[in-house]
Formats: sequence, C-alpha cells, structure tokens
Amino acid sequence: MSIDDPHTLDFDTFRAHLETEGADTLLLPPDQTIRSDIDSADLVTSQALRPLPELQISDTADSLSSDLVALKILGEGGMGLVRLARQTALDREVAVKTTRQALSPAATRVLLQEAYTTGFLEHPNIIPIYNVGRTPDGAPLIVMKRIEGTSWRDLLFDDERSLDLFDHIEILLHVCDALRFAHSRGVIHRDIKLDNVMVGPFNEVYLLDWGIAASIRGDRPLLPHIKDSTGLTGTPNYMAPEMALQHTDQQDERTDVYLLGATLHHLLTGEPRHSGAKLLRVLFHATQSAPVEYNPSIPTELADIANRACHPNPEERFPSVEAFQQELRGFLEHRQSIALTETTDHLADELLTSLDFSEPDPAQVHELFSECRFGYRQALRMWPGNTRAADRLRQCQIAMTRFFIHTENPDAAQSLLDELQDPPTYLSDQLQILRDRLQQRHDELARLQKMERALDPGRTHRGRSLFALFLGLFWGATTFYAAFNVHHVGLDEAEQLANNMRAGFRNLLVIPIVLFFFRRHIVTNKANRNLVLVLVTTILAVCFLRWTAWRIQADIVLAHAADLTVYTLALFTIGLMTDRRIVFMSLFFAIGAVGGSLLPHVQIYFEAFATVLVFLGFAWIWWPRDKANEEPTPING
Repeated sequence: MSIDDPHTLDFDTFRAHLETEGADTLLLPPDQTIRSDIDSADLVTSQALRPLPELQISDTADSLSSDLVALKILGEGGMGLVRLARQTALDREVAVKTTRQALSPAATRVLLQEAYTTGFLEHPNIIPIYNVGRTPDGAPLIVMKRIEGTSWRDLLFDDERSLDLFDHIEILLHVCDALRFAHSRGVIHRDIKLDNVMVGPFNEVYLLDWGIAASIRGDRPLLPHIKDSTGLTGTPNYMAPEMALQHTDQQDERTDVYLLGATLHHLLTGEPRHSGAKLLRVLFHATQSAPVEYNPSIPTELADIANRACHPNPEERFPSVEAFQQELRGFLEHRQSIALTETTDHLADELLTSLDFSEPDPAQVHELFSECRFGYRQALRMWPGNTRAADRLRQCQIAMTRFFIHTENPDAAQSLLDELQDPPTYLSDQLQILRDRLQQRHDELARLQKMERALDPGRTHRGRSLFALFLGLFWGATTFYAAFNVHHVGLDEAEQLANNMRAGFRNLLVIPIVLFFFRRHIVTNKANRNLVLVLVTTILAVCFLRWTAWRIQADIVLAHAADLTVYTLALFTIGLMTDRRIVFMSLFFAIGAVGGSLLPHVQIYFEAFATVLVFLGFAWIWWPRDKANEEPTPING
C-alpha cells in the first residue's frame, strides 16, 4: 500500500515507512520541532562564515573595546543560546544568539539559515536582525532586537491576562500578516505554533523561529530551498499531512495555511490539533487530518474555518493566507452578534432549565423567552449568517411551543409555529390533537350550559314577576269577592259549591290567556315550561276536585281544605325540585288549610290571603337581580 494516498494509508504501512526513513525521530516529543535535515551540513557553512565580520563579546560590563557586553542568559535550547547584551556602539540592549557548541557545523548551519531568512524578511511582526558575525573562535553570532513579552502558549493559559477569544484572533491576524509578507517573498515558515509566537507588553506580536523555513522560488542562494529539505521536519502536533508524509514537493503556502488552522484549533480547544500517546500515533493522526466536531460552545464560523484550513487535501484549504485572514476578519466583524449570542445563551439555558420543571412558573418562562427571542433576533440582524443564534432561537421556539401545547394555549403555539421555518411535524400533530381536544371540551361545555339553561328555573324576566302579581291580585280579588258574597249575600252551601266550581274553571281559562300574552317572558326554558305545566295541571286538578265536590254536594269546608291541600303539595314538590324558597311559600296554603278547617266561618279569607301571599312570593323570587339573569327571549329545546 502506497503512502502517496493518505486516505488509503494504514498505520502499519506508515510506521514501516518512518522506520525506513529514520527511526531516530520517533523518540522525540510531539511538541518539539524536528529538524531532520540539519545533519546534512556541508561546505556552505564554512563558506558562509568566512566573510562574516568578527565581533568581540565580553562578560565585563565596563569593557569599551568589545562590540557586545553580555549581561545574562535569556534562554537556551538544544543547540542555541540566547543572551541579553549591551551593544556598546549604540548603548542599547540587544539579544545575541549563538551556538552552544562553537564548532558544530550542524548548529552553525541552522543558526545562519535562520539569520539569513529572518534578515531577508524585514517586517513589523518579524524580529529585526541588526548584525551577523562570528566570535574570535569561529562560532556564528546573530545580533537582533531585544524583545520583551510572553509566549503565546503561556498567554493562552494565563488567568491574570485573561484574554478573550477575540483578543487571540487579533494575535493570529498579526501572525497572518507576517506570513503574507514571507509568502510574497517566496518563503514558507513550516513551524507555526503557539510556542513560536511572542506577544509584547504593548500587544506587539512576533513570529519567531524561522529555523526550518524554506524558499519555494530558488532565487536566493543563501536561503534553503524546499527541494533540498530531507527527512521529517516540523512539529508533529501541528504538522500538515504532506509534512508527516515527507512530501516536500507538495509543501507550499497552503502548508502554512494548515499550520494556521492547527493553531486556531489549539486556541479553540486548548489542545493541539494532533494528539496521541506516542509520536508515531501523532504523526499518523496528522496524515489523516480528519475533520473535528467542535463543542457547540465554539462559534460555528471559527469551527468551519479551522476544519477547512486543516483539510487533508491542500486543494480544499484556503488558497492563501490572505483568504484565511479575510475569514477571520469577517468573524471579528461579527463579534457584536457573537457576543450578544453568548450572553443570550445563558438566558436560553435558564429558560430550558425552567421548562424542565414539572410546574414551571409561567411568568418567569414568558419573561425569559421574550428576552431570548429579542437577543437572538438582534444578533441575527447584526449578522444574518449567525447560525448559532438561529439554531438557539429555533430551540427556544420549539421548547416554548411544547410549553404552550402543554398549557393548552393553541393560539400562542400556532404563532410560534408560524415563526419557524420547516416546523417539526410532531409539533403540528400535537397542536392539532390539542385543538380537537379543546373543541370537544367546548362542545361538551356548550351542551352542559344549554342543559343548565334549560333546567335552571332561576333564569327569568321581570315580565314573569308581573305575571305573578297579576294572577295574585286577580285570584285574591275573586276570592275576596266570593267571601263577600258568602257573608253578605247569604249563599247556601250548594250555591257556594257551584260558585267555587265555576271559579275554578274560570281560573283554568284565565291562566292560558295570560300565559299567551306573557309567553316571551315566562316560558324561557324547559324548566320554567315544566313549572307552568305543573301550575296548569294543579289548577286542572283543583277544577276536577271542585267539580267533584259540587257533583256530590260535599261539605264546602272540606272542599276548600282539599283545594288548599293540593296547592300545598304542588308547591312543596316544585320547591324541592327547583327553589327551596318555594317550599316555605307552600306553608301559606298549609296554614290556610289548617286555619280554615279550625275556623270554618273565615276559611275563605284564609284562602284569599294565602293566595295573595303565595303569588307575591313568586313575584319576589322571579324578579331578576341582574341583567345577566334576565332572558327576554325564550330558549328552544
């Protein structure tokens, strides 16, 4: 299986290839720069050293004959040593870099290569080279600007500085500026990472360590050309696939684009792009460079930029650093939208947590949702492409739609569904089920209300009270007239029975006539129609009793007592079925029956007073207390 196609490359084949090419590198840590081509030092080193001026460096602070006075060691690595020194000619502090081993051809070549490359790239984000020389014993010596600052890697994890993501993107843009300039002069860096970036106290940004940089043009003889690079070169944690596979013929500006994407990945996650327990596994991971599924908290726009820049196929990456940089600048232009989205995310999380409660507080839920909807909509107005704001807004809208369905608010749920593009089908189904259930409930309630109106005798009109007053006065007047005839005209019992019978049939005729004129105010529902039917039936029964008493010439006292007893039982029954106050009204007839039986000579007066009081009671009960209880038109059914 060939290593030319990383998509078909397996781990064992890759390991065998690396062991063939050079197993020594597999023992190095994955975060250290590998310089496998430095062992090929040749005569270029000695030829380059010969024309370099000799520079005197002294450790004595009062030495005036030395070009440089060493003050202290700033740092040292495997082959290099950096000192802080004072340049006596200009009385300024500079950084002086030299080799740890004075006569090491390999270290000398790396140092000079870095000096020539850095000197060739004069840019504000690249450390200036003041001079290149050699010590009296032949060691190379580079004099450069002394910079103060912090490694970008240390800065990323520095809680005291606490830079936000936007600050780190600004730093990355400065790194891009340095690379754009280098690429314009035909040089690729090949070792971009957090450790190789220095940030000064005034936000100065420097891209360091151009030791494995290479020219892709070949028009500068002192610069190493990419075609002369051999072996595994770069930092494994960041390497592009073509670097891990040692395809130097495929390394160009897009290789640096990959390294920028890997650096962005480190900023977003806090971890390098390639990881593994052993270096071999890290390198194999670099050859595959699978896309990363970033945490939802990471802005989608940055995640897409990082994945595109780190695409395993160079043709699918950004074509240049400038294109990569433009995408980052576009992200920064959206920072207000992103910041507002992040702020609103906290409210959205609180909203979703509240909705998880078995009984969420409606006031709190509505307030949180209003704030979330406003925040996300504002973020989308600032940047319509803010997919996170759109996704979170949709999430909140769906959650609130479920809440409105649960709380049986179909109109609010429908309003939110109308706001959604491609609303979930299950929500539309649930909303329809809710509407059907509410319609069934409404229909059932309407049926019960109709039944209540039909069976409620309390639904009345003042016309019915007037009807009761009219009957009471008419009935009482005729009864008092009958009493007057009995006591002043001197009618015998047969005549009294005959008059009593005629009065009953007269009442039976009068009541339907009066009901006809008062029908719109009296017969308002089924219950009241039943009451009228009971009244007519009672009067019909009384007429039959009076006719029977006349027919058999019964005792007049007994006849009147029978009438009052029937009225008492009728009212008592009606009261139990409708209004308990009517039960007490039946006592008037009961008292009349008992009193008339005990005092026969005034029995008819008892009946007259009882009749008047009963109908006055009906008039009082039926008189409407408010307009809501008044129905001027009858209800059918």
